[in-house]
Amino acid sequence: MRIALIDLGTNSVRFDVHQFGPGTRVRLLHREKVMVRLGQGVFTAGQLDPNAVHRTIHSFRVFKRICEDLNVRKIVAIATSALREASDGAQFVNAVREATGIGIRIISGPEEARLIAVGILANEKVPKGTFGLIDIGGGSTEISICKKKKVTLSQSFPLGTARLQQLFLKGTPPHPDDIDQLRQYIRQTFHSQMKKKRWPKTKDWLGSSGTVRAVARILRKKKQKHFDLEELHELVRAMSKMTTTQLLGIPGMEPKRVDMILPGSILLEEAAKIFGCKKITATEFSLRHGLLREQLEIAKKTFRSGVALHFADIEEKAKKMGLDPDGLKQERQFAEKIFDRLRAIHGLGKEWKPYLGAAMMLRNAGQAVSMIGHQEHSHYIVKNAHFPFAEDWEAELIAKLCLNHERAKIEAKGIPFKGNLKLRRTFVKLLGILSLADALSPESGPPVKLKKVSIQKKSIEIAFYSNKDSGDMESLRVQQRHAIYYQAFRRSVAAFPT
Repeated sequence: MRIALIDLGTNSVRFDVHQFGPGTRVRLLHREKVMVRLGQGVFTAGQLDPNAVHRTIHSFRVFKRICEDLNVRKIVAIATSALREASDGAQFVNAVREATGIGIRIISGPEEARLIAVGILANEKVPKGTFGLIDIGGGSTEISICKKKKVTLSQSFPLGTARLQQLFLKGTPPHPDDIDQLRQYIRQTFHSQMKKKRWPKTKDWLGSSGTVRAVARILRKKKQKHFDLEELHELVRAMSKMTTTQLLGIPGMEPKRVDMILPGSILLEEAAKIFGCKKITATEFSLRHGLLREQLEIAKKTFRSGVALHFADIEEKAKKMGLDPDGLKQERQFAEKIFDRLRAIHGLGKEWKPYLGAAMMLRNAGQAVSMIGHQEHSHYIVKNAHFPFAEDWEAELIAKLCLNHERAKIEAKGIPFKGNLKLRRTFVKLLGILSLADALSPESGPPVKLKKVSIQKKSIEIAFYSNKDSGDMESLRVQQRHAIYYQAFRRSVAAFPT
């Protein structure tokens, strides 16, 4: 399954497209970041700037087209501080939905802090003992205290680069009194919100924001990603006296961040002093990695196999081969139903059901090449389709099922996976179920409707509903393939219409 993640912040919007599966594998297909400055004027005027709204909706339209081109099946979009505080935030969300069909969820400050911590702790090597996490955004700053991989204290503070720049630093270089007022405002905000909790001092911090990474790039000497409080203080002192042109001349300075670097650096410095931080290490992991981790966990709980995440992709590929995707879905569900009805005798776990479903959908793909020998064509197509979600052995399993699904019997030399007895036995059982599902599926129209599946000691009897003029052909196909069923189930199979 392909999923798009959109993180709409105060300054920028980040857009990632990932492909899930198999297992916990995640592949990044597309990534971009656009400085839409949605929070422009929000913290002084209290509402969104029309030009910022236009820029952001345009970006979402572009994201939607990319999602359509990449066959994305799920879009998860979240927004943070700017929309939390804008009086017309809900109106903006509705406008984006009307323009693109994308729904945006405005998350709270605590939820933002939680996702940031999840993203960092799941991916980063953490310091020993107690340490802190800091993420300085455009409108808010999230700080968490952690020990090992667990968060012990966390909070979102209404302090951010765009907010502070709009309120205090309106010229370059700023007046010294403006900087003093800025520092006093930061301290008062931190202390007023920290009274309710006892915050321990933490010497080591991991910083996940653009501000921290920008400072690390400027201060970096030998490609290290950490810097100490004294280095940060000297940089702030120097930048406080610079014009915009001089700031742009600093090695490592990003032009798009030049107006935010000073308020962000001062905020980082004051936070470090208050929380007792001595060393700050930049990390590339952030909120969007927490969101990705969360969506991956949801997918793992929903699907037992990576292949199951990509039935929509299979349907799309089959559609291009001239097959009916709606009919394929019905046939897959029919095969899965037989899998469930016969579980007592085949003993296969749920994780094998998606491979059966994929083979049921692709078994006749070769008919797009020729009706003669279409099984061989199906095998070739599946084996060489290079499904990005399937490992080599998974593609081999599905392809071999497609090759053999109409055979009356399979010889030992035709069973794949030599040297893996368990997988060979699984293949034979899946082939028996696939063959039975295929036999009960007319060449045109949906599969039959099962009435009753009766499992006896030496036989399996299947009763299905049919019209007066149908059903005999399905019964005959089942009878012709009795040998393959005996190989799979050690029982004879008979099917009759009612």
